[in-house]
Amino acid sequence: MIKHNSRRGFTLVELTLVMAFMSVLLLAILYLTIHAGKLYTKGVTNKTLNQITRDITDLMKRDVLASDSKTINNPAPSEIGDQQTGRLCTGTVSYLWNTAALLDNTVAAKITYNGNPVTFVRVIDPGASLCLGDPAPTVIPDAMKVTELLSTNGRDFAIYSLTIVTIASDASGRGLYSVHMVLGTHEKDTTQVDADAGVQCKPPTDSSTNFDYCTVGEFTTILRAGGRGNL
Repeated sequence: MIKHNSRRGFTLVELTLVMAFMSVLLLAILYLTIHAGKLYTKGVTNKTLNQITRDITDLMKRDVLASDSKTINNPAPSEIGDQQTGRLCTGTVSYLWNTAALLDNTVAAKITYNGNPVTFVRVIDPGASLCLGDPAPTVIPDAMKVTELLSTNGRDFAIYSLTIVTIASDASGRGLYSVHMVLGTHEKDTTQVDADAGVQCKPPTDSSTNFDYCTVGEFTTILRAGGRGNL
């Protein structure tokens, strides 16, 4: 009796189809993994920016509330355009900053501390000495207590613009101030200025962008002076 073997192997066509299917599946998994990583990076960057903004505005609210309108000084920016230094002095503490565009200019004069340009700092400054004089000093004395507010987790952020407008003040020392801030990641050539939208990240199609890391936010808050508090 002749026995026939019913078992047979895969044909070359079947093996090719299986390999093609597995390749497509692996590529899809790889794409989804990379895309998820990019979304995670973007989310962490946005979260960090929002947290930094909350921390800065909370500090400013507390310091301004503990002062009064008669001691608050906000000199005009030292430069024109987007390359500016800025400062806000409350009579007890002072805030000083260089904008992102000014930090990118390697030859322009900047506010410095310990020989290095500051980004956005809070300085214990009784008497508001850093807002006095014409022009106001651009070098923060080494003896002053300085806290840099924009260095977080090794990621660089900077002020793109910050304006402070007095809404109201009275003889008793009470006052209201509107603060408008554009804050974002500071990596050269990754942002652009649009005539209508203002500062924004370059699109992902731009060869110089780092879109997954880049983020820019626009924030407005109100500061009230005339309360009581301690540093």
